[in-house]
Parts: sequence; C-alpha cells; structure tokens
Amino acid sequence: MPACPPGEQDCQARILAYAHEIGWTYAPRRTRQPHRHDLWRTVEAWYYDEHKDIFDRLDVPAEKQGDQVLCRFDEASIRAYQLLHILLHELGHHHDRMTTRSQRQACRGEQYAEAYARI
Repeated sequence: MPACPPGEQDCQARILAYAHEIGWTYAPRRTRQPHRHDLWRTVEAWYYDEHKDIFDRLDVPAEKQGDQVLCRFDEASIRAYQLLHILLHELGHHHDRMTTRSQRQACRGEQYAEAYARI
C-alpha cells in the first residue's frame, strides 16, 4: 500500500474501500475455498476493451454479454490482476498527488493513473 502523507492516515483505508466498492478486492476466507463464481466479475464492455491486454496476459476467460463482459477469474488471476493493475493504478493516483505542488490533490486523474499502471 502507498505511504500516507502527513495528516492523511486514512488514505489506505480509502483505497481499500474504493477497490472493494468497485468489486476488485479478493480476500480468501480461511474457513473454506472460494467458490469459482465468487471470483467472476462482470465489467462494462468499454472497461474490458481498455484492459484486454492485461486480461489476455493473465489468461482470464471472458464472455461478452450484451454491453458487458463476464471475466472468469480464478484465484491466481484475480490476485495477479489486483497486484499488476489495481495496486499500480492506485499508486499512480498517489504518485500524481505527491508530485503536485500542493501535494493535497491528484490533478492529472484517471488517465495518469492508468498510464502509471501500464509502465
């Protein structure tokens, strides 16, 4: 997780909450193996198209369903997606914020974070 700037101790919690909100968190329960359907995610077709190279690299089977795509993650691929894209994307927002003059807000937005994640 990115280091929090002074006075922003809750930033890590916000990052995790956002990732959970958009459905990209996966924490295995120790009491049972996850059911494979627990790992599948439906995303908008535009999102899938923008990230197709990553999904292909991770061998994530996908099925188009109208204007959405069902991504059939397994445990290894969803962990890899979190580490290789989601985490890097969020670090991109952090880098954006830390490299602005005020260091109080990220000014370059989603395009910068996406580009950062793909370096």
